[in-house]
Amino acid sequence: MSSAPSPAELLVSTDSLTACLRRLCRELTVELLWQGESELSADERQWLGAGERGWVREVCLRGDGQPWLLARSVAPLEAVQLVAGLRQLGEVPLGDWLFGAQGARRTRLAQLPAAVAMPALVPAPVNLWGRRSLFVDERGESLLVSEWLLAAYPGARQELP
Repeated sequence: MSSAPSPAELLVSTDSLTACLRRLCRELTVELLWQGESELSADERQWLGAGERGWVREVCLRGDGQPWLLARSVAPLEAVQLVAGLRQLGEVPLGDWLFGAQGARRTRLAQLPAAVAMPALVPAPVNLWGRRSLFVDERGESLLVSEWLLAAYPGARQELP
């Protein structure tokens, strides 16, 4: 296990957060919170250039049992191959799939304000550090991934938002 980068350092990295978090603990697990077809927010539709509905997967990544990261992955329903892949992931980390055989590349990366968090999963007010990434695969299908580091993340003690 290595020392934890600060949230600011981690969230500007273009590497897989899954891989980084895995290096910081003995066991990284994925808790599938919810997945299914859902209405997308106006912000998500704008990033994806998509219609009102999409496939959504919400997870919590836990390092040694502690909740370190919440993530919401969104694909337009028209992205048939990406949706099929997301449906089958279950409790496999998205980063392993995206940075592995999927061959997707990140085309946009932005910091994400805490106010854009998943309100059903994150009670307000809470300090969160977040980012949003847009990935495009070799077929041109897009996937929007929003990630929020939680207070239990070991590097969170290094800085406050």
